[in-house]
Amino acid sequence: EAAVAVANGLPKEAGLRALTIHPARLLGIEDRVGSLEKGNDAEAMAEYDRMVKQVEQKRGSDTAWVAMIYNNLAWTMLQTEGASLTRAREIAGKAYEVAPENPHIVDTYATALLESGKFLDCIDVLRKNRITESEPRLLEHLGRAYEEARDVNHAVRCYRNALAKNDTTAVLSLQSTPEELQRHVSQLIERNK
Repeated sequence: EAAVAVANGLPKEAGLRALTIHPARLLGIEDRVGSLEKGNDAEAMAEYDRMVKQVEQKRGSDTAWVAMIYNNLAWTMLQTEGASLTRAREIAGKAYEVAPENPHIVDTYATALLESGKFLDCIDVLRKNRITESEPRLLEHLGRAYEEARDVNHAVRCYRNALAKNDTTAVLSLQSTPEELQRHVSQLIERNK
C-alpha cells in the first residue's frame, strides 16, 4: 500500500516511514525497532525480522499486522543480494496463509516462488487464487511460471490476458512494459511454431 501511495505522489521518505516506524508505532514496539535509513536493505531485513518476532509474541501469528510485516520482510529479502530465497519464500508463504486475497502479498509470494524455481507451486497458487484473473502482474507471473514449466500455450494465454487487463483499475500493473511483454509473446510464438 505504501508503494502505491508513493507512485501516486507520496514522498518516498514518507512511504519508507509508513513501512517502518508507523507499523512499529501501531504495534507498540517503536522503542525497540526504530526507523530505517534509505537504501539500507540489510537494516530493513533486520528491522522487519525483529518486528515479526515481537508481533508473534505479542499478538500471535494470525493477524493482518503480521501478514503485512511478513510480506515487507519477504519483499525486502527478495530485493537484497545474498539474502536467503528459501527464507524469503517461507516468510512470503506465511503472509499468504494469513491474507491470500491481498494482491501485494500474492505478488510477493509468487515472486518468491518464481525466484526459487518453484514454478509448479507458483502455477498452483495463482490458478487457485480468485484475484489472479483481475491483476495484470499476477497474470504475468502465472505466464512466466507456465513458460518456465515449458507450457508455452498457457504462458502465451496468460501474457495476453495480462496485457488485456493492464489498462483496468487493477491494483498491480504489469512488471514489464506492455511493449516488452508483447515483444516477448511474439518471440515465444515464433520460437514454438
